[in-house]
Amino acid sequence: MKYSTDKDLDKYLIEIERQGWSIEMSRKHIKIRSPFKGYLVTCSITPSCPYAHKKVKADVERMLRKEMEEIRNESTKHSS
Repeated sequence: MKYSTDKDLDKYLIEIERQGWSIEMSRKHIKIRSPFKGYLVTCSITPSCPYAHKKVKADVERMLRKEMEEIRNESTKHSS
């Protein structure tokens, strides 16, 4: 499925969808939902910035780090 007019962003979205992330399309935006806690990152379908794919990738990785930290914190609370 084609998600974006930006070919690099499109390749990245296909890659993370294969890893279990949920990709939702609206008229002008793409919603990227985490498979773990359901956190959300949005981006434009037609980004004007030539570095949009790098920014989205950084946002997704930042969200993933935050979720993993929360999951670790939850597991240490339950084990105490």
